[in-house]
Amino acid sequence: MELLVVIAIMGLIVLVVLSTLRGGMRLYERLKAGSNQQREVLLAMEAMEKRIRNACPIAIIDFNGDEYHLSFPFLLTIPGQTNASETAICRAVYEYNSNLKSLTETTTRILPGNNDFRQNRAIVPHELARLDELKFSYCYWNAKTQVCEWKNAWLAREGMPLGVKLIISLQNGDSKTSLERTVWIPVAH
Repeated sequence: MELLVVIAIMGLIVLVVLSTLRGGMRLYERLKAGSNQQREVLLAMEAMEKRIRNACPIAIIDFNGDEYHLSFPFLLTIPGQTNASETAICRAVYEYNSNLKSLTETTTRILPGNNDFRQNRAIVPHELARLDELKFSYCYWNAKTQVCEWKNAWLAREGMPLGVKLIISLQNGDSKTSLERTVWIPVAH
């Protein structure tokens, strides 16, 4: 009889310990998954920043965008088959789909002497990151007030903006994290 009481007590102790460990493991997995999403978003932001900094004015490709879409020309250095590398003119398109909560990137390499984008080599859009929200805004110089101001849309006829602001929101478990980065375009100054 005493043996059964000891086994029952030990069984309860083991059950408590295992349930505590299980809760800790679930918490660890949730935190690990959240940090992976943050890492993925930070890497996507860095890649976007690099492309935006390399934006350049090209007559056949316009710089335009709104809160959820950004399209611009940029220069891409491609390693050649020999030691020499070649520079290609490309067009980057970033789009945020709020329904899918997905940021996608499409890059089109513009072939020399070819103004028809359908005949140029486009890379299939690929997902850069999963986000709760993403907004772009564009910086311009207001000559009247002598101040840099921000707006939510940029039209091709306006040339190049001075900079692009990326505002990103992520869900980290129960909390929401916002990241904001401003990328200045050197050739626009």
